[in-house]
Amino acid sequence: MAPGLGGIAARNVGESAVTLEERIAVGDPQCRVVVHLGAAAAKAENAHRYTASA
Repeated sequence: MAPGLGGIAARNVGESAVTLEERIAVGDPQCRVVVHLGAAAAKAENAHRYTASA
């Protein structure tokens, strides 16, 4: 997955979720990574979730 992106985002806004919408590894023509922030992270489907540690 993309722990770097999710972790950095979560440390800055408290919660994030990362979705890989397109992946070259599975035959897509390109990669597309979406980072959902804050309240949108809770609603993201099929995403890896990250939270800031206290």
